[in-house]
Amino acid sequence: MNDGPHSERQPLLESSKAQDAEEEKTLGSIYSHPNVSLMWVLLAAMFFTAIPISIPAPFFPKFAADECGLSPEEIGWCFSVFPLTSLIMSPIIPYMIGIMGRSNLLASAVALSAVSTVAFGLGTTLPTFLISRMVMGVACSAAMTCCTATLALVFNEHPGEVFGLVEMTFGGAFMIGPPIGGALYVFFGEFWAPFVFTTMPALVIIPLGKRMIRCVYK
Repeated sequence: MNDGPHSERQPLLESSKAQDAEEEKTLGSIYSHPNVSLMWVLLAAMFFTAIPISIPAPFFPKFAADECGLSPEEIGWCFSVFPLTSLIMSPIIPYMIGIMGRSNLLASAVALSAVSTVAFGLGTTLPTFLISRMVMGVACSAAMTCCTATLALVFNEHPGEVFGLVEMTFGGAFMIGPPIGGALYVFFGEFWAPFVFTTMPALVIIPLGKRMIRCVYK
C-alpha cells in the first residue's frame, strides 16, 4: 500500500512551517489581492440572495395560519420549496452561464431575488407564496454558481480561503435572517416590512457586480 506524500491517507492540513512561510511569501494574502473589492461584492450578492430563505422563520407560520388560513403542511412547503428548487436548478445553471455570461446572469439573479422576495412579502395566497419562493430558489442557485465560479477563477491561488468565505457567507445569511426578520416584523408591525427592507441593499449590488465582473473578464 502506498503511503507516500500523495496517498489518500495524507492529512489535509499537514504542512511544515517552512512550507507555510514560503506559500505566504509567494501568494500573499487574499485580502491584499488587486480584486479584493470584487470578492466582497460577490459575497454580498450571495448573502442577499440567500438570506430570504430564513427571514420569515419567526413570524410566517403564525401569519400564514391566522391571516391566510394555510395548514401546517402548506406552510412547510412554503419553506421547503426554496431549497428544492435551488437543488433542481443547480446542474442547469452552468449551461445558463455559457449562454448569458456571468455578469448578466448574476445581475438577473439578484434582481429576481429582490422582486420575488418583495412579492412574497405582499402575498396572501398559497400559490403566491410557493411561486415566489421557487423564484427565490432559482435566483439563489444562479447567484451562488456565478459568484463561486468567478471567485474560484480570480482567486485561484487561494481556494481554501475562497470556499471558506463562501460557506461563511451562506451560514451567516441563514443565521442572521431569523433575528433580522423577526426584529423588522415587530418594529413595523407589517408582514411585508422584513422583505422590502432586506432587498434594498441588493439594488446596489446589481450594477456594481455586473460592472466589476466585466472589468475582470476584459
